Amino acid sequence: MRNRLMRGLALGAASTMLAGGAALTVAGTASAAPTAPSVPSPTHPGPGHHNNHHHCVWQHGHWTKVWHHGFWDKWGHWHHGYWVKFWVPGHWVCNHR
Repeated sequence: MRNRLMRGLALGAASTMLAGGAALTVAGTASAAPTAPSVPSPTHPGPGHHNNHHHCVWQHGHWTKVWHHGFWDKWGHWHHGYWVKFWVPGHWVCNHR
């Protein structure tokens, strides 16, 4: 009985630390998210883009969500799936013509 209690406490502490680490990662990423970068011109995005067969558009940074699937661990316990939000920095999206 005591062994089960200790294992349950350890599992609870580990999951709390994992959730806390994820929260800190999201908070750290949110604070590191760039604020309104100087957006280059779509017609001349920078050096090396002198060919005219590209159509480039600046896509601003945004938050997106990804689903992490549930899984069985090596002890046969089921861990439920969950959503994770992360920051996608602003970047050029070019369509080659």
